[in-house]
Amino acid sequence: MEDYIGVIKLFSGNFIPKGWMFCNGQELDIVKYTPLYSVIGKSYGEAKSHTFRIPDLCGRVPVGIGSIDEKSKSYNIGEKAGEESTILNYLNIPPLRGGFSDKATLGIPCATSGGDSNPIGKTIGDGNTTIFSNATPNPTDTLKPFNLNKAISDDHIVYTNFNKEPIVPFSNVQPVLGIIYIICYQGLFPEREQ
Repeated sequence: MEDYIGVIKLFSGNFIPKGWMFCNGQELDIVKYTPLYSVIGKSYGEAKSHTFRIPDLCGRVPVGIGSIDEKSKSYNIGEKAGEESTILNYLNIPPLRGGFSDKATLGIPCATSGGDSNPIGKTIGDGNTTIFSNATPNPTDTLKPFNLNKAISDDHIVYTNFNKEPIVPFSNVQPVLGIIYIICYQGLFPEREQ
């Protein structure tokens, strides 16, 4: 059975059959390949005025044109998209939602010199002689740690203990099997639907 000019097929051989060519984006002369040019035109890449390109399916997977619905990306004939690798950052992941809780402690340094029980200015309590110790002041001592119960909104959390490893792209390739895509350039000329 003869195929239509412009048909693309998968071929498992290690050669290209007669009347077909490898879909590698090569540039062809319009005069020499007029029937194929009249079917696909210049849809598959820039070319000189007297040449055109066939589809380049090297390392690519074809996808149907159009879109599934109004929310999906719409593809045009000959449009290329996608990357084999990417770097994950805050621009291509959704924002983190949810709660966060953790305990924090705060040590308040003690006075490093003697004091008295006569407060000066505003204080949170009355002065009392029992708060002071008879021991010699130590500059590294702190008051007993206590819990801080303070809500923090999610847009104010900053992580400062970053890993110093270099950021490298990760593979974005689905499982694949190398096989030849071929396009028919000698065969039946397809008639257009009226």
